[in-house]
Amino acid sequence: MKNRTKIIILLSLLLLLIGLTIGYSKFGLFTAYNTFAAKKDINNGEIKLLIYGELLPNDEIENLVAKTFGFHFERIDDCTVNQVLINGVNGYNKTVKKHLIKENGDKWETLFNEKVMKEIKTTK
Repeated sequence: MKNRTKIIILLSLLLLLIGLTIGYSKFGLFTAYNTFAAKKDINNGEIKLLIYGELLPNDEIENLVAKTFGFHFERIDDCTVNQVLINGVNGYNKTVKKHLIKENGDKWETLFNEKVMKEIKTTK
């Protein structure tokens, strides 16, 4: 009976360790950016979509248009990007986009992109 209990405990710990590893690497659960952080930010009224990588020429215009949709873009990292960060940001942004659909309708992203293109054309 004692051996069986030890085996069950060891298997449980092993499964927990595997689950935590997958949660970290695939979903970014233990990083600063993940689904839970997005829900917290939404509840606090801090609606943002995260971006990473190099600056783009239209970042300023996109943020101006984003304000009309009730959010802003936040650049979290310039060059140091790894898969864990990407997975965490993807989970975060997916949660925020669901919120934006509730607030702005199913086609908010299409409307957003159209407004950005219109602004780009008028500023040139």
